[in-house]
Amino acid sequence: MKALHSRHVEIAERDFENALFTGSGILENNVIELLASVDPIDTIEKLKSVIEKLLTRLQTLYMVPMRPKPCKVNAAKRLYGQSAGAISRQTYEQMLTQIRHFLKTLETPIFESAQKKRRFLAKATEFYIRDGKMYKVASLP
Repeated sequence: MKALHSRHVEIAERDFENALFTGSGILENNVIELLASVDPIDTIEKLKSVIEKLLTRLQTLYMVPMRPKPCKVNAAKRLYGQSAGAISRQTYEQMLTQIRHFLKTLETPIFESAQKKRRFLAKATEFYIRDGKMYKVASLP
């Protein structure tokens, strides 16, 4: 038994040297044995039995509640201080007018912070002017 344990430790150190915890930290040995000892599942009853045992075990595990990632605020909202909901058409048209002016003259509007100016410039790179008309650059797949 000691030889088997030392071999297990040797393999774990070799193959999982950066792991925070071993497989037994997730599933208990009896659950691992259950998974390893499952015969070929040839009936629905056997499948149900195995799934019920695993589901019972999974329900006892503590899992950190998942929180959705915060939504990204689009450039116009950041630039023009819109806090929630969709930006107004007037605000969007104001932004497009400023981008058009920038593309024609390379003069940036005056912003209250360097960060807002950088955001404006990043947004402006999504557009170009050809024959007096402004187009949005097609996004690449």
